[in-house]
Amino acid sequence: MGRYGERHAAGIIPHVTTPVPAPFGLNRAIADLRPYAFTQLRARQDELAAQGVRLINFGVGDPEDETPQFIRDALVASISPASRYPTAAGLPALRQAIASWLGRRFSVTVDPERHVLPANGAKEALYNLTSLVLDPPGTPGRRDLVAVPELAYQVYGDSVLLHHGEVFPLPLGPDWLPDLDAITPEIGRRLAILWLNSPHNPTGSVAPVAHYRRALDLAHHYGFLVASDEAYSELWFDAPPAGLLEACADPDFSHAIAVNTLSKRSNMTAYRSGLIAGDARVVAAMKNVRPRIGVATPEFIQKA
Repeated sequence: MGRYGERHAAGIIPHVTTPVPAPFGLNRAIADLRPYAFTQLRARQDELAAQGVRLINFGVGDPEDETPQFIRDALVASISPASRYPTAAGLPALRQAIASWLGRRFSVTVDPERHVLPANGAKEALYNLTSLVLDPPGTPGRRDLVAVPELAYQVYGDSVLLHHGEVFPLPLGPDWLPDLDAITPEIGRRLAILWLNSPHNPTGSVAPVAHYRRALDLAHHYGFLVASDEAYSELWFDAPPAGLLEACADPDFSHAIAVNTLSKRSNMTAYRSGLIAGDARVVAAMKNVRPRIGVATPEFIQKA
């Protein structure tokens, strides 16, 4: 019977009938998520490929060309015999390289200590920015709204739902740019983040500097953050697209965060190497949170 059963039978431990508590639940927001589009596409592609169908893939933006040889060589050379935890803040040399590139590309002055942080590709930053800015449920005067273009990368909205916020679908105009006039005073006062994406996936529309400036004017007026996903900034036909940081009048980039990645421009999707840059408060918050969630970029990736 075992010691517990013997003591119970002898009356040493009284028999008490208590209601069985309900099992733990999952985040209720998970049930509200739409199926992840790229997972569905991958399953369908695998199914067709097994049937011998020749596919032209217009799904996820995963380059088929090789990663440049010099990058692969740098990766191999950067693998040290001893393996240690990388720092979430990233190597100083990497932050300086990012700041220098942003300066050359967008004609801005960026402090590598205050305005820059590496990310494991753009997706890490896109998802985690919401947790930094969205107020918890029950906060008085809570900013619970995130504006997401009606046609947009699914991660923006999914992150909002999982953090118990509300998505405001921002309509697109005839030029496929978000209609900023839709941000009324009522909406603006509730907004935590306005997401922009240029060059836009999937239409390819490119936002001019004036569009970014208008967004920043609204952000300063109402107090929200403008977050710009610029993953495709280095793919163009005639002239390099504008970026959010070059539209900032404030040298400290207040209310502005740009997200970029090496995935598309350098055929490095598997390397998971990206960045956030801009508002020093947001960068400091990400630097504080990042080591707690175990997403520091491996040093051999940073060095490559």
